[in-house]
Amino acid sequence: RKGNENVESENHAAVMQLCWKVYLVLLLCYQVYREFTRGFPSCMFFGIIHILMIGCYSTAVLNTRRDDQKQWQDAFTCGEWMVVSNLTASVIGDFMLHHYYSSLYDDYPDRFSAHTRIAQAGLVGCFVGVAYCQVTSRILHQGIIGSLAGVVGIVIGFLEMTLRPTSISQKNWLRYTPRSIQWLLKFLSNEVRVEIGDSVVHFQRYAILGYWGLVLIASIPLTMKLCKWVEADEAMKKRRVVLARKFFHLVAVILFTPITWIDSDMMALSYAVATTLLMILEIVRCYSFGEEHGSISLSLNSFYKIFLDEKDSLAADGGLAITHITLIVGCAMPLWVSQIVNDTDESNLLVHLLPFVGVLVLGIGDSAGAIAGIKFGSHPWPGGSSRTLEGSLCMFVSMFALLYFVGFDGLFKVGTVLAIVTLFEASTSQIDNLCLPLAGTSLVVLFAA
Repeated sequence: RKGNENVESENHAAVMQLCWKVYLVLLLCYQVYREFTRGFPSCMFFGIIHILMIGCYSTAVLNTRRDDQKQWQDAFTCGEWMVVSNLTASVIGDFMLHHYYSSLYDDYPDRFSAHTRIAQAGLVGCFVGVAYCQVTSRILHQGIIGSLAGVVGIVIGFLEMTLRPTSISQKNWLRYTPRSIQWLLKFLSNEVRVEIGDSVVHFQRYAILGYWGLVLIASIPLTMKLCKWVEADEAMKKRRVVLARKFFHLVAVILFTPITWIDSDMMALSYAVATTLLMILEIVRCYSFGEEHGSISLSLNSFYKIFLDEKDSLAADGGLAITHITLIVGCAMPLWVSQIVNDTDESNLLVHLLPFVGVLVLGIGDSAGAIAGIKFGSHPWPGGSSRTLEGSLCMFVSMFALLYFVGFDGLFKVGTVLAIVTLFEASTSQIDNLCLPLAGTSLVVLFAA
């Protein structure tokens, strides 16, 4: 990534360029094979989108003539972008194919629920909006206000394109508002039914918003104290940053776990909304970086710098910070997959465990392992890993003990899944928030099948 500063970096770039070309050739051959042997054209379509996204990344990363300006590609390693581009290509490709076939066939069946389609449309609109922001800022030199308005407008446009008039409210006072706003108000006004023992509680989804608001307000004083605690000792700052970041994982557990159990549809949609808002907020922070009038950017950067670790170190100089976004995506990914699979077999491991895998691995396991590793870790894993045996053991025990005390069945299968995820966490150098939920989701689906 440092260009042609020395011969070693040039050799590394040449090797990586060769690896990318080999991978793209193999991927294209596979897509062609699927196209002509199974008659499934969407595989080719997904492959093309994936290749284009990889090309956008590799063109900048492998360019030996880099300037000092931070690029969005600097926030990802090659492996991380492989995962992100694959997931993004799947979301965008499915969205485009659904609208294509829906326009051809009036009775084309939709295997997704309405809130899933809305979440997908919002994410796709945000991806397109971010790309638009990247282009306009470099070619047209458009300011942050124009770019931000373009992103919001594109997101709303994709939502309006997805919604049908029959799926929204017909109240007179909402007639002139965007259909996305009408649909959201209707969605939030729906009642949720929760069984607590022998009693049944009914409430509207607005109550969930109130619960989240109270938790976030209560966490503000603790966050301010953490800021002062981290900066109080410069020698211990690196270790304190790791401990302080796990506080946000704890907040995620409190925010997400009850709602995933009570109303998984609300939680799935909220994950998409939160991801979109964080991406827009990151645009504001990065595109106003270094400007004297960018008071919002300066405030965000001063707050971000306190909690940056080595994976987000470039954010201090105007680069992207992605770990907070990947925390949301990592918690959301298992829930989204469980709703897409839509397995209704109550005896299946998939139904009970999969929606909570992200919160369990990141909120409980990763946090407990990091704290134990810093406080008590003295035996690092072989091979130069920064993880310790004590931290990995605490990670596994904390996740397994929680499932045991809540009375989860199938502990042998669950223990195997958790053990593999723990070993994966000890060996990977990629972003934990993204890789661990993906590994856990894949393992749970495999064992459930």
